[in-house]
Amino acid sequence: MKKNEKTTYIILVAIVILIIVVVNIVKNNNASITIEELKCIAEKSKLILSSTCSHCIEQKRILKSIDSNYTAYLDLIYVDEHPEVFEEYDITGVPTWIINEKTYSGVHQPKELKKIADC
Repeated sequence: MKKNEKTTYIILVAIVILIIVVVNIVKNNNASITIEELKCIAEKSKLILSSTCSHCIEQKRILKSIDSNYTAYLDLIYVDEHPEVFEEYDITGVPTWIINEKTYSGVHQPKELKKIADC
């Protein structure tokens, strides 16, 4: 192998290793929470959704990845059935979390919800 080829090969290997390290760091920062922590969040929150909202579907997918039975203990309010919640909670979009009587719009990662709910 020529010197230039060897140098190029070493640089490519280093870049691949760096990418793997960065991906693992990002993954660990968004790592899931335990079922017990999700239940703690559920005790302090409501999740307002729409059955046709793509962001709501994503939020439910995230919750289901922690516990497929999350609907048994998390208070889910669908605006399709309860349009009055927009006015009741002074919100304009979904998904919206109501945690400790404060509103948080959009999709939220489990660790973020844990921090907000102080669980």
